[in-house]
Amino acid sequence: MKSKLSLLLGAAIVLSSVSTAAAAEVKPGEASIQQVSSAVQLVPLRKVFTDFGATVDWDNETSSAIIEWDDMSIIVDLMDKSALYGGKQFFFEGDTIKKAAGKINVSVEFIETVAQGKLVETAGVYTIVKEEEAAK
Repeated sequence: MKSKLSLLLGAAIVLSSVSTAAAAEVKPGEASIQQVSSAVQLVPLRKVFTDFGATVDWDNETSSAIIEWDDMSIIVDLMDKSALYGGKQFFFEGDTIKKAAGKINVSVEFIETVAQGKLVETAGVYTIVKEEEAAK
């Protein structure tokens, strides 16, 4: 009886610490840029585009994210490591796209290519500075 109680108590402690760690990982409004290598930085796809005001949906059947942003539709295909937007195709190479903990992370280069500007993160919110604004 004591060993069952100890086992249950131990399991409860482990589960509570796991859920606390998971809750501490993601804070509302918090952004993060992950440095994968000296040349590659990854950002969370959904967070970036929702910060831009886009809607982001996931298609389980095709393993694709469908993004509606302004007048543009963007399809990010996780299996093919590619994206279609504005009649153009973008191919993710190497570590420039990853899925971890149910979230897709993509390269800053991809975001900046699609958005045609510089990705900026301030106080946990992503914005894009358009090339013409940056030139001023």
